[in-house]
Amino acid sequence: MTPIVRSLLETDLYKFTMWQALLHGHPNTHTEYEFVCRNATAFPLAELKGELEEQLDHLCSMSFADDELAYLRTLRFMKSDFVDFLTVFRFQRKFIDVSTDGDTLVVHAAGPQVHVMGFEIFVLYIINELYFRRFDLDAAMREGRHRLGLKVAAVKEFGKLPRRKHPFEFSDFGVRRRFSGAWHDEVVQRLAREVPEYFKGTSNVYLAKKLGIVPIGTMAHEYFYQRWNCSPKTRLRAKNVEVPRGMRTVMRAVETTVHLH
Repeated sequence: MTPIVRSLLETDLYKFTMWQALLHGHPNTHTEYEFVCRNATAFPLAELKGELEEQLDHLCSMSFADDELAYLRTLRFMKSDFVDFLTVFRFQRKFIDVSTDGDTLVVHAAGPQVHVMGFEIFVLYIINELYFRRFDLDAAMREGRHRLGLKVAAVKEFGKLPRRKHPFEFSDFGVRRRFSGAWHDEVVQRLAREVPEYFKGTSNVYLAKKLGIVPIGTMAHEYFYQRWNCSPKTRLRAKNVEVPRGMRTVMRAVETTVHLH
């Protein structure tokens, strides 16, 4: 088996920021996550079950290296007690299960949220890479490099136009959707090298550390939903208790945010 996950840093930055907030605010929350493929596939994803099981076994054997923990401590928004927690953290295999339902691949994670929320990004890009390993790698890389070259050229041409009031800047948020780790490395390195005035960073913390670029991210829908479910208003409603008027006003903004996202 060739491991797909190279480091526990190889996930989106916002998983760390949300993880920290939930560890501090709701360390006892129990949650469940389930994989859903929204696209038609060239072959049944159920065929990946055995390979995915092996990759998850590998993931659950990993821990944060000292230099990775030291890097996280350099990020101004990472609290020391959270990084201390990560020094002893390891994914628990008992919290994630892989099965099949006909041609459908079923991945279900359940347990304390601070122990299972991190599975999400790893599961998504492991399945992606296992899937694409079955296709013509050389042809895919040729096409990918061709398209990337066109995009880089388009950005450079855009740079020749008169400056606008609001500058054009972009970052990479592709880790969960990537073709492979090697391709992700190549894309981010090329953007950082050829269009650094526009390319501002990556959500992939591993690559940010490796390449010396800015890690990018804040939070996802996941955080709003979790905060909503743990709010006093939601708990009172679950018990059929009248919600105080002042609390209704405070929580209305949260409801709107969740709805809009």
